[in-house]
Amino acid sequence: LSGFLSEVFGQSKVRQTGAGKMHAALFWGFILLFLGTATATLDWDVGHYLFGEQFLRGRIYLTYKLILDVAGAAVSWDSLSPPADVTFFMIRALRRTPVLRTCSLL
Repeated sequence: LSGFLSEVFGQSKVRQTGAGKMHAALFWGFILLFLGTATATLDWDVGHYLFGEQFLRGRIYLTYKLILDVAGAAVSWDSLSPPADVTFFMIRALRRTPVLRTCSLL
């Protein structure tokens, strides 16, 4: 079980290639953004409406915001050059397709 969890959350096999490192950054960026969204929902919907007080204030809020900004940068880092990324992945996919390996353009 520990090996499975290490593989899923550690992304150890995936991180061995360049594309794998990008995949791991996207994976962890989305995980952190999901957890941040869930935390903000709990803060507002539960803390504000049920208890009349929020827990995301002061330094806690600033730390929370910094972590989510870094996670958002990891996710959107790829969006700075979408045409290059799409071209890279298309060529990579075409090279891995057995039928198209004989094409002289690739």
